[in-house]
Amino acid sequence: MRLVQIDALCGGEVLAGPVTMKSGTVLMQPGTVIKREYVSQLKDLGIESVNIEDEEGTSDKSPLINRETMTGYRREVMELIDMHIYKQSRELMELSDLAKKIMKDVLSRKDELKYGFAYVNIGDDMYAHSVNVCAISVLVADLMEMSSEQIEDIAVGAILHDIGLRYVTIPYENVEISTLNNREQFDYKKHVIHGYSTVQEENWLSDISKTIILSHHELLDGNGYPFRSKGSRIKPEVRIVAVCDIFDSMLHGIGHEKKDINYTISYLEENCGTLYDEKVTNILLGLIK
Repeated sequence: MRLVQIDALCGGEVLAGPVTMKSGTVLMQPGTVIKREYVSQLKDLGIESVNIEDEEGTSDKSPLINRETMTGYRREVMELIDMHIYKQSRELMELSDLAKKIMKDVLSRKDELKYGFAYVNIGDDMYAHSVNVCAISVLVADLMEMSSEQIEDIAVGAILHDIGLRYVTIPYENVEISTLNNREQFDYKKHVIHGYSTVQEENWLSDISKTIILSHHELLDGNGYPFRSKGSRIKPEVRIVAVCDIFDSMLHGIGHEKKDINYTISYLEENCGTLYDEKVTNILLGLIK
């Protein structure tokens, strides 16, 4: 990774870090190819320099899964979710199989990844978000020494956790949900109910995976949703996905305005042990800092 002045860009470079306004709003995510027309726009916005990738990569840390494979996973998630019709299970079962592939991919490299990973952005949408949350949750669960069965339940629940967003009628990408009116917030928050209703009668899906879909927005202090569950009433598997979800949601702008990695790390540090499980949060922070 190297810092390059805006005037020195030729176009075609790949961002190694986010381009961020002073407010913390992310303009461009890592992995974005800089087009020639972006250069003058960035200058007009007061951006003086950006970090770009060297040929050998952005850091000495490896990505959880290489960009090409991750992009393929995202495409599969998009195709399956877009084909899915409410309470029809074939596509959801295929998503479950894909989650297990992601799990095996991550765990095959766990000795390398336990020292940290380079965050890779493969798209600012729920499809990329689902892949990232699945992969990150698997690694965190393994580092917490959960059983193979628990990790599989987490992987499947994580890749399906936002299936209910298909039935949300308000815009939620790069939108801070807390700024919406009460009706719009209620509509967004129903996505966990929609998601759970979609899978609750599926015998091939574990109860834990279903609970992850329903409860991944619960908070330790009881101010989450849908049940305002508190503390020990939130299952360990759900706590893992909750932390990985908020981390990736803020970076991707799913139910939030997109934030940069430094802002997101600060948010997790501030709410570690109060909103989010302390052990889970510290493990994730250790992987990304």
